[in-house]
Amino acid sequence: MLERLRELDVFSMMVFKAIFETGHANQTAKVLSVSAPKISRCLNHMRGIFDDELFYRRQYGLKPTPLAETLYPSICRALSTLLGLSQGTPLGQNPDGPCLTLAVHSHLLIPLSQRIRQQQRAGQLGPVHLQLWRDDTAERLHRGDLDLGIALEAPNFDDLEAQPLGEVASVCVVAREDHPLWSLPQPLTLELLSQYPFLYYIGQGFNERMDPLEAYCRREGLTLPRVDGVTDREEWVAHLLTMDSFAFAGPAACCGPLAQLPGLQCQVLPDEQVARLHGAMVAPRYYLVERRAAYRRYDDAVRAQVLGWLDGVLDSPK
Repeated sequence: MLERLRELDVFSMMVFKAIFETGHANQTAKVLSVSAPKISRCLNHMRGIFDDELFYRRQYGLKPTPLAETLYPSICRALSTLLGLSQGTPLGQNPDGPCLTLAVHSHLLIPLSQRIRQQQRAGQLGPVHLQLWRDDTAERLHRGDLDLGIALEAPNFDDLEAQPLGEVASVCVVAREDHPLWSLPQPLTLELLSQYPFLYYIGQGFNERMDPLEAYCRREGLTLPRVDGVTDREEWVAHLLTMDSFAFAGPAACCGPLAQLPGLQCQVLPDEQVARLHGAMVAPRYYLVERRAAYRRYDDAVRAQVLGWLDGVLDSPK
């Protein structure tokens, strides 16, 4: 076996890793910019070295054998070491190096991109591909198409780890700048706000069936004039600008993108009102979702950096 291992080359390991993560030989050829026959030759070479099929065909692509599952972490570590020797810095920390791919919930997309850009301008961070967390994101993380994600619920995948990050730090009231609620007595209360139509952004794993304000009003015997829910951020903004509704948003959005939009106004909801709001339902809690440590392409320093981007946006876990 040792003699056969001496025949193992770096490119064949790259082919093995890519097939393991994509599940398709043709896609691996595109990723590595080589011909499909070369991928087949490398795979056959690996099969001969380990005397194992390594991948067998299934309806949706190539599935790894038990031996391939065992080999994958070691091959990832070997390639990561070689990559580090050639580049000198881990994934995500070299401005010209490989890209860190991160999928996040829509509420965090803009504030995180602003913080990332600040570090990139200071030369402290390499390329980061931010994507929206979607229905298929957990499956893509599982396959290795993405590095890590931030979601409002822990995915149901055995080989994905979910670490609670915390809850939204505070809540802001958002409405058109000429909305009559801005002339209400201060401080704002939930009873005063419930006089007006309410708009909420539907978040997966949080308020898909009912928003906390709806639950609060039902419990207190209050009737909202109208309740609308949307799943698109641009539609949310358009609704607020053209209708008589108000909405809630996180402070990061109000200090950033919403503050730059003409026609909208934001105001922080008092803490005691936020506590009453979330008394009927738990506040939205975010999770860092990633593969097991042995399968990650980034190191602990990059992971700590990602967590640092959330400082001030989320409360600590409760």
